Amino acid sequence: MLLFCNEWTTSASGRKDKEHQKTAMPTIAVIVYDAVNPFELGVATEVFGFERPELGVQWYRFLICADQSRPVRTSAGIFLTTPYSLEHVDEADTIIKVVIAARNRRGITPALI
Repeated sequence: MLLFCNEWTTSASGRKDKEHQKTAMPTIAVIVYDAVNPFELGVATEVFGFERPELGVQWYRFLICADQSRPVRTSAGIFLTTPYSLEHVDEADTIIKVVIAARNRRGITPALI
């Protein structure tokens, strides 16, 4: 059975306040790390990171969460900085972990894989 997020009785974060669920924007967290694929990060950003006023609904609170406090280098050599860390992942209703290519896993902590 397919349920839409506004039909859930509890959120993924365990909140049970129905009024909060009706008014709050769902939070999406994307975890980034060295060698993250910028295309896949871009897809998540395009889908969840930009407001869609033409749809007439509240959109998402979108967090890009880094595994370290320093700038993250993508697999294409682009450096990213973000004010959000892995501590902010707990606030998310949905967590997106971009796939790590086997050749890029050097230095990645096993917890992120």
